[in-house]
Amino acid sequence: MTRNLYVLEKVTPNEIIELEKKKADIVTFDYASHKQLVNHRIIHDLLDNYFEDREREMIFKFCSEYLLKLENFDNHKTAYHDVNLVNIVDRNELLESMMDIIPQAHVLKKILEKEEYDNVYVSSRLFEIFYKSDLAKNFIKFKESEKDELTYEKITIPVNISQMKLDVTVSRKKYQEIKKILEKLTIKSFSLSKNNLELQKMILVELDPEIYYDLLKEINENDIQPILVNFRKSTIYSKKALNILRETNSLVFTPDQIIDKNISKEINNEKNRILNYLKDDSSEKQIIPELCFGNMNFTFLLKRKIIDILLQRIDEYLNCISIAEKLNQDKNNLGVLMLNNSGETEKIFSNKFQNSCIYQLQHAFANYLESISYFDILDDFHNPRNNMIVWGDIIKNYLIDVRKFPKEQILVTGSPKYDSFHKLEKKLEKHNRILVTLRPIISHMEGLRLVIYDRYEEALKKIIQFSDNHPDIEIIFKLHPQQNVNNEIIKDMIRNKKQIKVLQSGTVKYLLTECDLVINIATDNFDASSVILEAMLLEKPVLNIELQKNVKEFEFLKDNSIEHAYYDSNIEKIIMRLFDEEIKKKLINNSKKFLTKYLVNYGNSSKKLIENIKEKSTN
Repeated sequence: MTRNLYVLEKVTPNEIIELEKKKADIVTFDYASHKQLVNHRIIHDLLDNYFEDREREMIFKFCSEYLLKLENFDNHKTAYHDVNLVNIVDRNELLESMMDIIPQAHVLKKILEKEEYDNVYVSSRLFEIFYKSDLAKNFIKFKESEKDELTYEKITIPVNISQMKLDVTVSRKKYQEIKKILEKLTIKSFSLSKNNLELQKMILVELDPEIYYDLLKEINENDIQPILVNFRKSTIYSKKALNILRETNSLVFTPDQIIDKNISKEINNEKNRILNYLKDDSSEKQIIPELCFGNMNFTFLLKRKIIDILLQRIDEYLNCISIAEKLNQDKNNLGVLMLNNSGETEKIFSNKFQNSCIYQLQHAFANYLESISYFDILDDFHNPRNNMIVWGDIIKNYLIDVRKFPKEQILVTGSPKYDSFHKLEKKLEKHNRILVTLRPIISHMEGLRLVIYDRYEEALKKIIQFSDNHPDIEIIFKLHPQQNVNNEIIKDMIRNKKQIKVLQSGTVKYLLTECDLVINIATDNFDASSVILEAMLLEKPVLNIELQKNVKEFEFLKDNSIEHAYYDSNIEKIIMRLFDEEIKKKLINNSKKFLTKYLVNYGNSSKKLIENIKEKSTN
């Protein structure tokens, strides 16, 4: 009897119909295919069942090490003014791609080493990886793989029309065109390009003026002029942002302000040179180091992705390099402040400025232990290159003890973005309202766990059931701004539920002030959601529903600052318990104790940050 194996990715309804007629082993590599097979009662297996946690860890470490090697890879043929464009591609975008395909190939290899099949039906990209291997002798292309959509190639713009709020998605290229026109008109009209030559400057890279209003205000009050350089999201995206920039005497820096005819000519010539090189199909061309894992070569796939990115974004990169060079000529700069060293703009500025004047500000509720320190590449804690500004002693001690970070490069100031939280009125009266926040299901940490989607739905069903049983309690779902499968799952599940509201855009902090309880659904246990910290700051009890049973001993858990439960717990019972005033009070008191250790200078961190930078610059 002929044995067939179908490896499914993004299966179509027509393909499902064909599969119903066949006797074959089926393994799914994505959730949509899994869901369709379940609906059609077709027996199948999941990628998860062949993929152990130790293997996930091993592949993540491998990918992280490779990306660090890539960032130091020298190739003058793809360089502009000594900046290799390959090096500056967003690290997380590449990591996501690698943690997608390498686990898939690894699992398929494991299956074929264990089982023998007469025919193996795979997608074209898996066929490409294996076609030179002995394992591929019976491979048949089941379907052409869809071209991978670049992760950061779609931009969602919130649009308000009268009382109606819409999210409009455009291409990154189109967004840049809109951004250019908007900024050109606004900067000129409101004098946002007025450079006060008498003042020192502070350069802020990819910072949101609304989130960091207190910091901009503090910079201005210290007779320092803020300079904002934002390529990914326009600095002037709202009336409120515009008013903040005007109030704080901020200078918005764009390519139009520095790129004259001579620079433009040089950029175009270099752009054409690099593009011609990238489009050349010469087999000997090496733009990246070899990427091989488990005797499988993934170099061509990653190279293809990087070339696609560079073809789309080369104008951005060259313009950004020109801006960084121009600003670096000003000897009156106090420093460069940014939130990471993995994004494209941030990498360029790190390249063009001396390490001593680069300040990287902790931007998220980071929690790391030595056992999972390999994940801290996501917060750029792994590389003691720049000065690090952290929120408190917990992260400071982690950097010193685990990462051997030089003490003199660590500034403990607190978080400027939470200064505004300190001013918010803590509304402790009852609202009969629960705010549900959701972490996206991401693959760039562990590869896909398809079973997480099923657990996600199980947790949601329990919250919806609670709502049905308690119609007097309003539930608000705050969707993650990143549009993904999760959001569609939620929208489908809560249709016709009048007591449940769904919000996609807007800030979460005002929602937090007017709820009695925060429920956060955690898709992983390696990176705690910032909303947990924000809820603690606003004295709101938190229930963290965990979809994985591998909880880490983070400090806030050891301090019993929040309630946590698994997806298969009696969620209704736990929620009702958290409405008890004594239990709420105990959680809030525990969270206050934790916050004194994790977050210093609450409400005053912007002032402390500027004081620290000024002091350091004079030493």
